Amino acid sequence: MNRWWISAFVVLAVLLGTVGPASGSWPSKSEGGTNECNGTESGHCYSLAEHYVKGLDSIAYIKDLNVNVSEASKGARSTHEQWISFGNEKEWVETGDVTGYPFDCCNPHPFYAEKKAGVYKEELSPGIVPAGVYNHYELYDSEHNGSWHVIWNGTDVGHYGGGWPEKYTEQNAGVEAVSTSEPGSLERQEVAWSNGGEWFPWTGATWAAEPGLCIKSNPESGAAGNIQAGTKRGAHETGWSC
Repeated sequence: MNRWWISAFVVLAVLLGTVGPASGSWPSKSEGGTNECNGTESGHCYSLAEHYVKGLDSIAYIKDLNVNVSEASKGARSTHEQWISFGNEKEWVETGDVTGYPFDCCNPHPFYAEKKAGVYKEELSPGIVPAGVYNHYELYDSEHNGSWHVIWNGTDVGHYGGGWPEKYTEQNAGVEAVSTSEPGSLERQEVAWSNGGEWFPWTGATWAAEPGLCIKSNPESGAAGNIQAGTKRGAHETGWSC
């Protein structure tokens, strides 16, 4: 078994937005973009599905189709991820894979992170996520005490301890990009929610993609939150026309 998560973690504890490229933008605001993707706190661009429900368990299976972040050495990155929040959009817990800073242009690495009380903490594995297969990421408050466990391919790899609510109120999953030049980034996902028993699809999920990014139903599994998402470059490089 290729346990890509088993290795020492790189730990980052920084204020969100202090790491990233310094200037430039895509998509630009002049093209209708709401964000500049430039690494400031608001400078992150998304293609995602979102779902509102109170739950104990958030599940995502993510397949990487394209990863190519040419400005990785300058702080650029793209993530294929899921995150949960609790009624405050400025605080969350997340997990998935990241390509780019602090690694290289073209190899995704598993990670998990939280933003709480203005501080962003991130754990990164040097292990490389296999492409072209669905990898399992889960956030689960199994103890019902606000301690959110991070599960990768069935193994509990860490948690963020108490202080969070027992249940999340919102789930998001998709692509996030922080780069002054357009990265290659494309993924497919299958998502679910649970209260500790049966898993349920994201009934009533909505989609959002900023200019320069693409989104459509996952052609392999078309439930409401199951999407194919990424940048236009990522789509073009894999033969998908946006």
